[in-house]
Amino acid sequence: MMKIKTSCTAGALLLSIPAVCMGYGDSVGAAGILMFLLKVAAGGWILICVTVFFLMHKTVLWKRWVYSIALFVAPAVALAIDIGSEYLAGEAGDQTELTATRPVTVAGVTFPTGSRIVYEQTDSSRWHKRIAQAESDQVLRLGTLKIIGLRQDNSDDERFDIELAEDQSIDGWTCASAVGFWTTVSLPQHQSEPHLQSCWLAQSRIVNSITWPAYSNVSIGPDNEWSVMWERTSVRDAPPAKVFGFDVDDMNAEYDPKMQLKNWSGTVYHSAVQVGDYLFGPTETTHLTWQSANAIKIQGAGKNVRTGAPVSCVTAPTGGGLPVECAAGTH
Repeated sequence: MMKIKTSCTAGALLLSIPAVCMGYGDSVGAAGILMFLLKVAAGGWILICVTVFFLMHKTVLWKRWVYSIALFVAPAVALAIDIGSEYLAGEAGDQTELTATRPVTVAGVTFPTGSRIVYEQTDSSRWHKRIAQAESDQVLRLGTLKIIGLRQDNSDDERFDIELAEDQSIDGWTCASAVGFWTTVSLPQHQSEPHLQSCWLAQSRIVNSITWPAYSNVSIGPDNEWSVMWERTSVRDAPPAKVFGFDVDDMNAEYDPKMQLKNWSGTVYHSAVQVGDYLFGPTETTHLTWQSANAIKIQGAGKNVRTGAPVSCVTAPTGGGLPVECAAGTH
């Protein structure tokens, strides 16, 4: 009789689900349906556990209780194991920030107690990690440089990003200490002084007749050639930069080890650019390129204001003189 009664009760519950779900759907939507189904599942699981308890009526009472309770908590235990294993596993690259409870040394720099230390997981185990970043409220030293923060490059043990405590000169460039503008240096193990890899200029600087505004980015390449880049959007309310007589919104250039200009290009966004009888923009982007013969190539959507003829490229001498349209095939 017990088996028949249990089966009938389960059948009644199953038959009632569609009608009740429709009622829930009309009143509370998907969330209500989900909650109802969870309650039905929980009730069904309790019913199964009670059924198992009574089916083991020939077993010693305390064992019946143990087996039934173990069956009841099994889903919760399985869920806890699954969540716990995911937490312990994690993923390579996951980061955790902690406050140092003792001094921590990173790349030869000792960060004092209270420093903010960021640990990065190196593989699928949370127990395998490295120090990815450290910051302190105290001024520390990396060689002769005053720093308050340091990040390690995961692919290069001799390359570091540092947060300068104040504007400082590195390899002849004055680098900015503004928040968010990190400086990259290299420090081989056999050297005591770091060498500049890239930084943001703390002040404007003229390099081979080009004035680079503050917060231009300078970096050195593998052949000791320097690259400099500036974007007007990197600094709020920054005016255009005046280069070769043009107001540009961004520009980049390369210099050889002797700081001789190798190439330069600039961009003007949605502003008029006029040279002689030729007008470019103002609703389109205009591209400027320095030519080795001390001329600037101007490319974009332009026209001859005297004749009205469309033009897409002209070359203008940097020292003055009349611009000329580019020869066919040289755009």
